[in-house]
Amino acid sequence: MALAGNTWAQLLNQIASDLSRTDLVSTPTPLATDLAWVYGITTIQRYQPRIFMPGQAYVQWCSTVPNQNLYALPVDFEEDGQIIQNQYGQNFPLEKRSEYFINQVDIQKQTPILGQAQFYCIYGTAANMFQNLPTWQAGFDYSNVGQFYQLLDANGNVQIASAVYGDGISGGTTPTWATTLGATTVDGNTTNGMQWTCSYVLSQAVGPVLRIWPWPSQAYQMTAVYQNILPAPTSATTSNFWTTTAEAMIRFDTEGLLRKEVFKEDAGSYQADFDSGLKEFNWISSLVRKQSATGRARPVYL
Repeated sequence: MALAGNTWAQLLNQIASDLSRTDLVSTPTPLATDLAWVYGITTIQRYQPRIFMPGQAYVQWCSTVPNQNLYALPVDFEEDGQIIQNQYGQNFPLEKRSEYFINQVDIQKQTPILGQAQFYCIYGTAANMFQNLPTWQAGFDYSNVGQFYQLLDANGNVQIASAVYGDGISGGTTPTWATTLGATTVDGNTTNGMQWTCSYVLSQAVGPVLRIWPWPSQAYQMTAVYQNILPAPTSATTSNFWTTTAEAMIRFDTEGLLRKEVFKEDAGSYQADFDSGLKEFNWISSLVRKQSATGRARPVYL
């Protein structure tokens, strides 16, 4: 049964009360290390990819930056539907391709391909994208790597080659890397060395990352059509779908997990909780189907 306005703290305290345990939740404010909190989040994470996508998000979340091919997606991004680029007032959908395909067309060249993006791929995190990038080397000849050659600097940010000075050999010591998007770093000196431009900042890496090709030649407005994730509670005062509409489902399943994994009770006791959770799951599923039929939501079952 839905409990309007119910908070995460109230749900956790109800779990402790149902199980007649005082060691599951800290007072007066629950902590993220509490057993009820930990197993409650585990329960939510089991359900997040299964149901309850309340609708499609249609977000114009950024504009491209010339010569930058990586963009942090909205933090609530869960599953992509379409990436759209606006040019001269017209919307142009991009085609989703594999990382392998984009790597093949995006081979670093002396004259990189610039223009309106045609293809994209998505990395779950920035770490997935950056793990194969080379790191900076002292005294290395970068003169032939090509404009927009990418490397990972000591801060974990992406730098691209933007100018070659003289022989193009990097300095003997690590440069003080620019940490602002679009800012430049002189590597060596302006007689012999390199210039690098910061093209992706680690602090942007809070979620999935979009990679586009060709590299944009100018600013284009970007729109994402996607299914948004319902986040798990992050504080005791959080009140959202999981603590209201799905409160009973999360409570029953969490109690079942605690009985099984922590208290080591017999199967009959925790299975009863799981059965009750399943009934709540089916009830919520019926509500989602009704919403879908009215057009008020577009749930997705993954």
